[in-house]
Formats: sequence, C-alpha cells, structure tokens
Amino acid sequence: MSNLAALNTESDLFALEAPADAIENINTLLEAMTPIERVEWAFTHLPGEHVVSSSFGAQSSVMLH
Repeated sequence: MSNLAALNTESDLFALEAPADAIENINTLLEAMTPIERVEWAFTHLPGEHVVSSSFGAQSSVMLH
C-alpha cells in the first residue's frame, strides 16, 4: 500500500482536529512532491469543489480569498 493510499483511509484525516501525527505524515508526504503532484493530491484527497489560480498578481488576488 502506498503512503497516499494509507493516508486516504484515515477517517478523521481532514477533520479540524486531526491528530498531530496524521498532519505530520501528510506534511512529510507533500514536502517530497512537486507542485503539480501536490495539486493532484489535493484534487484526489480533499473534499469539496476546487479552483486553481495560476496568476498571483494584484488583479487576481481576489480569487485567492
């Protein structure tokens, strides 16, 4: 089982009060990924709808909030 698969099985992984060790495991996993891999991971594992913005100029800052 890959690290991703193991993390995805945690029922409270994304709860507001996730266990510190689960957060540490995710951080370690994400630190080793490229930016594209991180976005792919988020799309796969985080709940809800997603929006991606590639421009961080003053005109698009409203999209980041």
